[in-house]
Amino acid sequence: KKAVDRNRVKRLVREAWRLHKHHIYENRTEEQPQLVCMFLFIGKELPSYSLTEKAMKKILRKMKERC
Repeated sequence: KKAVDRNRVKRLVREAWRLHKHHIYENRTEEQPQLVCMFLFIGKELPSYSLTEKAMKKILRKMKERC
């Protein structure tokens, strides 16, 4: 029953990642270890793309600070 909703969330997250992943990789060098990411959506309501994109930017900014 919920497969359509799950697939929509996956598409939204993938698109936000695709458009903003360059922020994480722009300053990485060959000597740094490989980066592996996994995103989990925990929520009852379907998010909009703008909310997903905003959250992705925030996550990537935090990851960039720590790496």
